[in-house]
Amino acid sequence: MNQFRFRLQNIQKLRQRLRDEAADALQQAQLAIDTLNSEVMALTDELSGQAELQAQVSRTIIDTQRVLESQRYQLHLLGNIQSLREKVSLVQQEHERRRQTLIQREQDVRALERLRDAQQLQWQHTQSVRQQHRLDEWAGFRYWNSTSTDKQGGDLGPQPTAQSESTAKQVQVASIPTSPRPDQGA
Repeated sequence: MNQFRFRLQNIQKLRQRLRDEAADALQQAQLAIDTLNSEVMALTDELSGQAELQAQVSRTIIDTQRVLESQRYQLHLLGNIQSLREKVSLVQQEHERRRQTLIQREQDVRALERLRDAQQLQWQHTQSVRQQHRLDEWAGFRYWNSTSTDKQGGDLGPQPTAQSESTAKQVQVASIPTSPRPDQGA
């Protein structure tokens, strides 16, 4: 029996590879989002530490130079936090685009898998029908062989094939004499 061969196997492999690449790209985008978020958290912690430092300075003798440096540093941290949040927003948009691409490619792969499964079921059905047909022919031949040997009184040598039988019937039909019909006159 032949083996089932899906004719679109190469396309299916290509689509699976594209799906895997899209999954990797999505994972990279998620990693970038996580990295940026951790940087934002670190800067936010640093900013809150600066606020605590400024509160301590206000209770003691005021060193204006130190307060000004602290405020400048806080502004710098706020600017960095703002730029990182903008980057996070852009990366999230890219993450969403990549997620949609992955969904589309996964649907493409599933569609080809469903097509392959349907074709394989059809192929299996066709193969079973062919096998059943061969078994029916063999059973018919064995039955014909057993009945012809029983009627002829044993084994008389090689049995005629289906083609030789039809030729013999044609010869018999051709050799039957035809008589004129009574209404035709002699």
